[in-house]
Amino acid sequence: MEYMRNQIEIAISKHKLYEEIVYLSRFDKLTNVYNRRYFEELFDTCVNKTNELEKKILLVVFDLNELKVINDTYGHLAGDELIKTFASALGKCVRSSDILARIGGDEFVGIFFDVDSQTLVKRFDKLIKKFENNPITFEENNIICSFSYDIANFPQDGNDVNKLIKIADKCMYEYKYMIKNMHKLS
Repeated sequence: MEYMRNQIEIAISKHKLYEEIVYLSRFDKLTNVYNRRYFEELFDTCVNKTNELEKKILLVVFDLNELKVINDTYGHLAGDELIKTFASALGKCVRSSDILARIGGDEFVGIFFDVDSQTLVKRFDKLIKKFENNPITFEENNIICSFSYDIANFPQDGNDVNKLIKIADKCMYEYKYMIKNMHKLS
């Protein structure tokens, strides 16, 4: 009986370890959204289906504003809290048919199906306003979550995930730079 109990414990441990490995191969541990590797795999699958069904795809790149300043001022735990809060709120803006992933430190990407860019802009501008009106409290400090984003169209802007990310990323950083300079002039 003791031998059987040990074998069952080992089997359960191996199964739990396997489940954790599968989870970590697909999800970002901090935010519980997909990681970049799995996102790219899903994108390829979606592109093949979209070509067959002729669906519209928009790829959106998101980047938190001033995360370095928040990390330097309040510490990296505050930065992590900001990232988690952003991912959670953004996840609520994403339909179950859409895909959201964290692709870097404070960068996220989403794939949105059968929706026009104006609808997404309204959705994300609403989220920006929500963050402005509801700062995150971390150790008695109020931190406003601010982010920038831009949109690329598949297949008009490209049919490769890295090309689409590059296009949306470039436009987003141009917008960030413009906003930063406007604040300096104020």
